[in-house]
Amino acid sequence: MKATLSISLSTTMYFRSSLVSLLFLSGALASNVLDLTPDNFDDAIGKGKPGLVEFFAPWCGHCKNLAPTYERLADAFAHVKDKVVIAKIDADGAGKPLGQKYGVTGYPTLKWFDASGEPTPYEGGRELDDLAKFITEKAGVKSNIKPPPPPTVEILDTHTFDEVVFNPDHDTIVTFTAPWCGHCKSLKPIYEEVAKDFLNEKNVRVITASTTS
Repeated sequence: MKATLSISLSTTMYFRSSLVSLLFLSGALASNVLDLTPDNFDDAIGKGKPGLVEFFAPWCGHCKNLAPTYERLADAFAHVKDKVVIAKIDADGAGKPLGQKYGVTGYPTLKWFDASGEPTPYEGGRELDDLAKFITEKAGVKSNIKPPPPPTVEILDTHTFDEVVFNPDHDTIVTFTAPWCGHCKSLKPIYEEVAKDFLNEKNVRVITASTTS
């Protein structure tokens, strides 16, 4: 009897643990990006609601790089999902007929579908802010993306450089950057920390000067 009771308790604990794991997993996998296939495409697109659709392939490296940004984009417009669709199609799998229908030849391909279902290629930037701005302009809805905090690093151009850098009232630390420079992007968070360290030092200025300004 004791052995039977022990097995029952162990089994109960196992199922409870499994249930908790499944609930956690389902929450972790929840996504605001709508998965489209030929079976549900016409129900979501062209029904009076515009949307951005990504045609992707699971093996595509660029698609994998875009995926977290695209998820964040969908999250940013989740509060207005009744007004705009953020969706994706596996154009090398179940959605291959849709990829062929809309002339997809490379991955990822982004297309904007207006409220009537008419597609146009998206040719803008693929950073979160670029995509969100595009959707806001097209659909007239705002994202819930919070603006970044004001920079602690001062940004100068050719019009303000001499006035600030050669001011005898303070010392100046300057980094010269370019928007396309990978090393500059890597340095940015470190340089921001340096600027925070000197934020209350009135006789020290931490500056970034763009070489493309």
